[in-house]
Formats: sequence, structure tokens, C-alpha cells
Amino acid sequence: MPYRRLPNTDIARINALEVVVEIKHTGFRDIALSQDLLTAAERQLIVLRNSHDLHRQAVKMWQENNQKYREIIKNLTAYIIDFVKAYNAAIERGEINPDSRVYYRMTDASLPVFNSEEDILDWGRRLSDGEQKRILAGGAPVTNPTIANLNVYYDKFTDLNFNQKTKLGYIQHTKTKLAQERENADTLIKELWNSIEATFAHLPEDERLDKCREYGVVYYMRSNEKNSAETSDGVPCEQEYLAPLTADCIDADLHQYYEQDVEKIERIEPSKAAEHVRQVAARKYLNPKEMEIPFDFD
Repeated sequence: MPYRRLPNTDIARINALEVVVEIKHTGFRDIALSQDLLTAAERQLIVLRNSHDLHRQAVKMWQENNQKYREIIKNLTAYIIDFVKAYNAAIERGEINPDSRVYYRMTDASLPVFNSEEDILDWGRRLSDGEQKRILAGGAPVTNPTIANLNVYYDKFTDLNFNQKTKLGYIQHTKTKLAQERENADTLIKELWNSIEATFAHLPEDERLDKCREYGVVYYMRSNEKNSAETSDGVPCEQEYLAPLTADCIDADLHQYYEQDVEKIERIEPSKAAEHVRQVAARKYLNPKEMEIPFDFD
């Protein structure tokens, strides 16, 4: 028995609502929907599309700054390590007293290890403050690099670190809003489609399906019926046009040809490979919190 499947991506939800709104604006005859439902569809389309666009824009803004941010991290960590090496070399040459390590909160000649962005911030602050205190106590400045060279990138890093965290917070906000509007859209689309099907329930099956499709209802065929979906010349029919609405189905096993047949409408879920790439990239950026970046793209 063919079945319908409600949209499960933002694009599919928007498409479903757009069909209904277009019907309202074009004065479609034999309207199967009440004026209240048509108005609700128009309002929900605007809100859902706006929430979807805001979330994408928020992520885009974060991504645009992220490349510059990572370049600054790369340069800053290099300067921190080079500064510590230069400081240790000056101690070995007898130019700086080893006891001055207390200014930097260091206990030995070990090089810094960065496990997070907080470690980078901590080391940059320790070296900047420690060098200033040591010089005020009469010590000679460390050169090649100087603390001024390091501070250029440290100041940029602190500013961008704050900005990126702020943007991540906004991404989470837009994601939460988008999730809420998805639920509202799903509820409304189901009500719309139920009303459409009820209006044409008295018609023969083929005619009923054609009428419902005019209102944007999408049908699919169950996988165990796919072999029967062939034309007289043995060529398989389009899966999208073979399944009527009897129940809302979310069983992936009944929808195995979904991605290849109606990919233009929606897709089931992001690939595991893409998720793995994102996680590896997050680890590379040294920020464990980025493993949970709240991106929510279709």
C-alpha cells in the first residue's frame, strides 16, 4: 500500500508550504483548504524561511572569521614557543637568571603544550605579564622574538576568541528557534495534508492522488511493492508518483530509494563520513567545545 511521508528537511518543508501559498495567491479553483489554514501556511512559510536563513547566515559569519582566527592561533602558538626557546637559550648563556622563571610561572625549561584555546590564552598572558615584571625588575628584554611581536597576535587572538564565542552563542540561539519552527511547520503541514486528503477521499485512487499532488502532497511506494511499479514496457516508474497517503511513515526500510529518486526535495540525514570529517577538523582546531558546534544544516 502506498503511503505519504511528511517533509524532514527545511527545504522540503518550505516547498510544501510554498505550494499551498501559491494556490492561495493564484485563486486555485476547488480549494480544499479553509482560509484559516491558507493564512496559517503563509505565515508559517515566512517564519520558517526566515529562521532557516538566519541560522545559515549565523554559521556563515562564524566560518568566514574562522580561517583568519586559525591563522592567528597558528602564528601566536609559534611565537609563544619561540619566545620560551629564546628565554631558555638566554638562561643557558648566562644572560638571564634562572630564578626569573617565577615571573612567568614556569618551573623548568619545558616548552608549552596547548590542549585548548584556554591554554593559549593562559600562556600568552603569562609571558606578557612575566616579561613586563622581569624588565621592571632590571632584566634585559628577550629578543628574537620580542614580547611586542608576541603581543600583536595575542591581542588579535583575544579579540577574535571573544567574537567567535559570541557567534557560536548566536548560532545556538538560531538553531533553537529553527527547531521550534520546524515542529510548528510539521504540525501545520500534517493538518494541511489531512484536510486535502479528506476533501478528495471520495474520488477514485488515481484521481485522488493527482488532485492531492496539485496541493503539494508527496507520495512514495513501499520497498516491497517496487517490483510492481513498472510500466508496460518494463521501465520502472518514478517512485515519487506511485504512493498515496494512507499513513505518515518514518520507517527508513520502506524508503530505501528515497535519496536517489527525490533528492531534489529532501534527504534523510547527513552522511556519517561528513560528520567524521567535521569532528576531525574540530579536534585539529584544539578546541574541544567545537566538537559540539551547533550547526544544523540540511
